[in-house]
Amino acid sequence: MTAASIPQNESDRLAALERYNILDTLPEEEFDNIVELASTICGTPIALISLIDKERQWFKAKKGLEAEETHRDLAFCAHAILDDDETLIVEDATKDERFKDSDLVTGEPDIRFYAGHPLKTPEGHALGTLCAIDRTPRKLTPDQVLALKTLSSQVVQLLEFRKIQNELQFERERLLLSQSVAKLGHWELSLSTGKVFWSKQVYEIHGVSPDDFDPNLDAAIDFYHPDDRQSVSDNLDALARDHEPISLEARIIRQDGRVIFVHSTGQPKFNSDNQLVGLFGTFQDVSDRVQREQKLQTQTDLLEQAEALGKLGHWKSDLINNELFWSNEVFNIYGEDPNTYVPDIESAMAFYHEDDAKRVKDTLNKAKAELSNFGFNARIVRKDGTIIYVRVNGECYTQDDGTLGGIFGSFQDVSAQTRASRDVKDAKAFQDLILNHMPDLVFVKDKDFKIVQANPAFKSVYPKEMQDKIIGFTTVEEYPKEDADAFLEKDREAFEKGYSETIEKIQFPDGNIRTLLTKKIRFENQKGEPFILGLATNVTERENLIERLVSSNEELERFAYVCSHDLQEPLRMIRSYSDKLQLHIGDTLDHDEKGKKYFHFLTDGAQRAQNLITDILSYSRIDADTKALETFDPSGLIETIRGGIQDNLDDQPYKITFDDLPKIKGNKTQIFQLLQNLINNGLKYRRPDVIPSVHITVEEMGLYWKFAVIDNGIGIDKRHFYKVFEVFQRLHKNSEFPGTGIGLSICKKIVEQHGGKIWVDSEKGLGSTFYFTLQKHN
Repeated sequence: MTAASIPQNESDRLAALERYNILDTLPEEEFDNIVELASTICGTPIALISLIDKERQWFKAKKGLEAEETHRDLAFCAHAILDDDETLIVEDATKDERFKDSDLVTGEPDIRFYAGHPLKTPEGHALGTLCAIDRTPRKLTPDQVLALKTLSSQVVQLLEFRKIQNELQFERERLLLSQSVAKLGHWELSLSTGKVFWSKQVYEIHGVSPDDFDPNLDAAIDFYHPDDRQSVSDNLDALARDHEPISLEARIIRQDGRVIFVHSTGQPKFNSDNQLVGLFGTFQDVSDRVQREQKLQTQTDLLEQAEALGKLGHWKSDLINNELFWSNEVFNIYGEDPNTYVPDIESAMAFYHEDDAKRVKDTLNKAKAELSNFGFNARIVRKDGTIIYVRVNGECYTQDDGTLGGIFGSFQDVSAQTRASRDVKDAKAFQDLILNHMPDLVFVKDKDFKIVQANPAFKSVYPKEMQDKIIGFTTVEEYPKEDADAFLEKDREAFEKGYSETIEKIQFPDGNIRTLLTKKIRFENQKGEPFILGLATNVTERENLIERLVSSNEELERFAYVCSHDLQEPLRMIRSYSDKLQLHIGDTLDHDEKGKKYFHFLTDGAQRAQNLITDILSYSRIDADTKALETFDPSGLIETIRGGIQDNLDDQPYKITFDDLPKIKGNKTQIFQLLQNLINNGLKYRRPDVIPSVHITVEEMGLYWKFAVIDNGIGIDKRHFYKVFEVFQRLHKNSEFPGTGIGLSICKKIVEQHGGKIWVDSEKGLGSTFYFTLQKHN
């Protein structure tokens, strides 16, 4: 057998084949249907979609053949691709010098007849063939050859559509990954309808489900903290009035009652007449940046899947007899009934959209004048009025005398491909919009630690003359060795473990020093090649603020302790000498009610001041004392508390009960103070003529114990739930229920120092339940 020569554009052809990412993939129904149709039309037992690789031919779809591939030197198709515009037909391989000695002719599968048409891409590369094979010599009719060419065009369309799908999937996965990493959502407000759209992430940030919550402007603003609502409303009003982008940070209260910080941006949306029709923007949970609690994740899912591939029909225009033939699929595409509609050239042209009709006619006239092939995309208006996009490929044929006889070709609904291509552009544009305006540094590195993508914020840390030399390089040579080694260490950690995170202080090539919170996450592209996505947030101001706050808090704690301790002595002296003075002039005061009242004010005020100072001292010592941990049974603490209450309440009735409680680990003194404050409150805020009772329960909740302190007291209005745990906040006058307003603040601080949280559920007049959680293992 004579091996086929290598095409002149072989390297470009192989590169094009690689871009389709089709080799060694699983069977797909669309391709299998085409070889089935080719076999039926050509009347051959064997039909193949053959792709010519560097040293082999591989079969994407096959009928009547067991082999998955053969060597390229044996391939009939390797000869067929040498003339990418013609169909290679071998009517009897035993009589063809190129093939008569081939192993595929002298042995299995005993090839005698071969017809293959090249699979030519829009760029002109022949990837392989659609071929029909028989074990006996034979010929094809002109219509069969035409059908084989038409089906070859369909194969190329399928490959093109499949490539678009792969590109869409990669972009979608990258955007989904970015949204997930950044925990970023988007919103849109229609000014005409007042309706609000939230992306999935926005629902999650608010702690609600799209199944049971329908967002609107008033409901969205109600989520904001009362102190922030006016600012949010003012910003939205300014956006609608001034058409200038806004950016703000505020607090929202999630549906579960948790307060978080969010960052929201907004921009005006205009129609084609430049009229304001709505507002849109991003919405992000930035509690991790404010409270250092959560991890930042990159942006959300806006890409959609391309629509299903349309069917392919074929047509033939006989210009001599002025007749037009359509296959059934063409009737389906036009929306016409083949039983009632008789196509003709003039009426067929009338289906084209008015804006495309002249271009279509000019293309056809040029092809007829030059006897050339042609192809174009255009819109047609179907019988039902819907507009779809079609791809038309055609070829002129001549009569025996060389004059034009007519045109034949394929006709395909490519609306799905067109929309998919548009979606790719829109998604890419939207992604670029987000990445280009993000203040964070976003970059992608390959397995060799070279930067393959970077947003403008990342490039801006380099001098302008270096910014064009970032992509394709590691850039570590621009940093001191210690910094460069640290970068690469975190890169390796992300590749090996899937994620890395660090806070690093860096002097960048532009000369500026910044502190960054850098997170890197591994992902793979469609080919399975590993990459890491990096997101670096500038936290320089935050870290400096934290250092200042830590220093300031330490000084404040020392001041509070010293000040409170030193105030105790003069207050004790005031009380002591007030008592002595009252005894000294006791006879005088027997008939002086006003004097007695003044002495009461004096001693009571001193006592309340001492109580307040004692609570302040307790509050200031919680941080340091929590380090002393031990394992103990809280039941004993409750018994001690119950005994102390009995001594203080004399004979007044009350009830304190509790379930079986587990041993816990923590600071015993602080847990005693926590339980004592909650139990005392439950007994103190009692309803008249109702014996006060407190019951303590506990349940296991993962890594935590969840305690509940339940009382039957006066209860708390729901609008005051967030207020009761703040320092010095009281809901009652001192004459009604004495206290300092620090007790529940102490409880909150103790619980948080033990890694838990505390909250209240209550109904006014029906009692309260205070819940708190404690870690099982601190």
